[in-house]
Amino acid sequence: MKRFFVLTMLLASLLALRTTAETLPLKEGWSHLAHSVVEPTGGRDGHECLHVHAELPSCTMQDWEGDAYSKHSSSAFLPITPGQPYFLAVWAKGAADFWLHVWTYEEKDLSTFVLSTSAADYSDRFAILEDGEWHFCVSPLLTFPENAHYAKVVLEVISNLPGTPYLDLRLSDVVFTESAAHPDPRMTVVKPITDRLLTPKAEVLPAQPADVLSFRLARGETSAASFVVEGAPTAPLETLLPKASALESENSGLIPADSLVIRHVATWYTGVPSITIKQPGFRTLTPELLLNDPTLVKACSADRGNYVRLDFPERSYYSYISAELDEQYGLPKKEYFHLDIKEFPVRDSVELQPVRLSPGERRQFWATFHVPEDALPGTYRGTIALTNEGKTCMELPVTVEVLPFDLLPPENYISSIYYKGYLGPNGAIGAGNYPDSKTPEQYLAEMRNLKAHGVDNPPIFLWWRSEDIHYLDECLTLRELAGMDNHTLFLWGSNTGDSERPEDLVQLRESVEKAIAIAHEHGAEEIYFYGIDEARPEVLAREQAAWQVVHDAGGKIYVAVMDLSDSLDTSLDLAVVAGERFTPDEFARAKAKGMKLLSYGHPQGGCVTPETYRRNYGLLLWQWGFDGAMTHAYQCGYGFIWNDFDGLYRDENMTYPTADGVIDTIQWEGYRESVNDLRYLATLQQAIRQAPNTPAAIQAAAFLADLKTADLATRDLDEIRSEMIDFILALHAQR
Repeated sequence: MKRFFVLTMLLASLLALRTTAETLPLKEGWSHLAHSVVEPTGGRDGHECLHVHAELPSCTMQDWEGDAYSKHSSSAFLPITPGQPYFLAVWAKGAADFWLHVWTYEEKDLSTFVLSTSAADYSDRFAILEDGEWHFCVSPLLTFPENAHYAKVVLEVISNLPGTPYLDLRLSDVVFTESAAHPDPRMTVVKPITDRLLTPKAEVLPAQPADVLSFRLARGETSAASFVVEGAPTAPLETLLPKASALESENSGLIPADSLVIRHVATWYTGVPSITIKQPGFRTLTPELLLNDPTLVKACSADRGNYVRLDFPERSYYSYISAELDEQYGLPKKEYFHLDIKEFPVRDSVELQPVRLSPGERRQFWATFHVPEDALPGTYRGTIALTNEGKTCMELPVTVEVLPFDLLPPENYISSIYYKGYLGPNGAIGAGNYPDSKTPEQYLAEMRNLKAHGVDNPPIFLWWRSEDIHYLDECLTLRELAGMDNHTLFLWGSNTGDSERPEDLVQLRESVEKAIAIAHEHGAEEIYFYGIDEARPEVLAREQAAWQVVHDAGGKIYVAVMDLSDSLDTSLDLAVVAGERFTPDEFARAKAKGMKLLSYGHPQGGCVTPETYRRNYGLLLWQWGFDGAMTHAYQCGYGFIWNDFDGLYRDENMTYPTADGVIDTIQWEGYRESVNDLRYLATLQQAIRQAPNTPAAIQAAAFLADLKTADLATRDLDEIRSEMIDFILALHAQR
C-alpha cells in the first residue's frame, strides 16, 4: 500500500453560482481532525485565507502503512442544476497534496446520496510544494446527473512527503462556478513556452476558442505553438485526430502540410518537476513528453506510476517503469540500470495517432512549424482540422508570416549541451549517470534532434585515451550528416588527469596527437580536451603539467568548474561555469585572460520549465557576456533513464531515448527558443550596423541598451522577440 496520512475536512457552506464566480467564505464551516489547527488569515491579494496546520506527532510517513480517511458530514447543501457544467477552483500554497470533491444528493438529506465526483484517475488531485507561491488549482469539468440537485464540497489534504511531521496548507478564493455549456468540442490556443504547466486541472480555459494559431518566422526557423482540445460534456470523441493542411500565400506561395508537425503532450508521473534535488516519495502528474502515439506511455493512478509499451517481435506489452530502489519489482536490476534496445524496445509511432477524448476532458497538442529555406516571404494561411472517426468536426485557422530576412547565427555563441551517447557495438537505453552505447541509427537521430533544437556543437563522448579513439572518425562522419559544427570540437569521456609522471605525460601526448590527427581529417580547427570535472583548486593545480602537454600538442582545455574563481590562476582555455557562481570582477578577469565562458546548471537539464530554459540560456547569457551554454545534460538518468523515482536526483533529461529515435519534451522546446532569441538578436545587431545613424537604428540601439540591463524575469520574451522583428523590418526598409 502507498504510504499516506490523510486529513479530511469538509467545506460546509457554499454559495450558489450561475454565470459568475464568487469567493466562498473561509472563516467558518470547517471541521477538522485531532492534532490540527484551522484558522482564518490573510490570503492571496488581500482576500481571506484558511490556514490548515496539522501536527503528526505519532504517525510519520516512515512508519505509516495504508490509507486513512476520515469523512465529516455537514448539514449545508448547495443547490445545483442537473446537466449544467461546473468547475471547482481554489488558490493554494503550502506543503501537501489535496483533493477537491463534490458529493451530490437528490434532496437535502444524506440518505439521498447520488455520487461523488472524485476522479478515478486522480485528475482532481493537486500537488502543492512548499515554495511560498500561490498555485491556482481547478477540478475537471463537473456535470451532474438528472437526479442530483444538491451538492457538498469536500477537501482532502494528504501528506506524501516521507518523514514530514506536519501538513501545512493555505486556501484562498475558493469558487464553484458554472461553465458555459458547449455541445461541441472546443479548440483553444495556449502559450507554449511557459513554466505554468497546463495539466488537466491547471486552470479554467477561456470560454471562447482563439481565432487563429499564428506564427511569425524567418526562413529556416523552427518554432512552437500549442492548442488544447476540450471535449463536449455529453459525448466522447473516440478517434480524435488533428490534421494540418498545406498553407498558401497571397502570392501563390505554398508550404507543404508536413512543415507543421502536431504531437500529443503526454502527462505522466514525475518527481518534483522544477528542481533537481528530489523530495523522496513525491509524485505528481506532469505534462512533459511529446508523442505521436498517446498510448505509448500510460500514467496509472492506482500506483501513481508509469507504464511504457515495449514492442518485441513476438508481442507487445506494458512494462512498469516507476519502481523505487527499495521495491522488488519493475525492470531488472542491472549495473547502471543498463538495458540494450533488444531488452527495452520502446518506439514511438512515425505518424500522429488518434486519441479518445472523454466528455469534458482536455488534451493539449504541440504544433511545431518549420519554414522551408526556399519559402517566399508573405502571409500563409491554412487550417488544422479536428477529425473524429474520419469526419471533420471543427477547424482551427493557421497563419504563418514568413519574414523577408534570414536569421544569422548567434554572435560569438557556442551552442552546446553535455551529450553522453557513444558509438558502441550494441545500442542501449537507460544508462544511469553513465554513458549510453548508441547504434549509428540512434546516434544520427539524436544528432539531428540536437541540431533541430539549435545545439550544433555537443561534446563528443569517447574514451579518447584508449583504443576507442577509432570511433572518432565515425562520430564525426555522423555529425557531418546531421549538419553539426565540426570546426571546433569538444572531446570528453577520458580526461587529461593530474599525473605529473613523465611516462603518463608521454602517453597523454600520444593520445592527444592521435585525436587531433583524426579531427583534422574532418576539417576541425580547434580541439578541446576535458580536464577533471568540477575539480577544486588543489586538483586544478596538479593538472597544469598535463594541460601544458595538451597545449604543446596543439590542443586546448575545457572543463566544468564549480566556482569561476577556482580557474582564474590556471591555463584553462574554456570554463563551463556552474549557475551564478561568479562575481563581476571574476568574470572580467577571466575574459581579460582570453578565457571563454559557458554556462551550465542554471538549471541542469530535465526540469519541466520551458520558459526558464529560454530565458537563462538565451538573452540572460547575452546580458552577462557568456560565450555560450553547455548544461548537463541531453540525457542523463540517476538510475534507469525512463524512471524518475530510482535515484536521489531528478533525471536530467531534455529528451528520452528510444530504440530508433528520440522523444522530445516541452522543456527541450523551450531551450530551442533560447537559441532563436539569440539569432534574432544577432540579426538585429547586424541590421543596426548596416544602417548606421538612421532613426530606426538609433531607436533599435536604445531598445537593446535598455534590454541589456532589463529584469528578464519580469518581461514577456515573446513580446521582446516581436519588438526585435519590428526593428529588423524597419531597418531593412531604410537600407
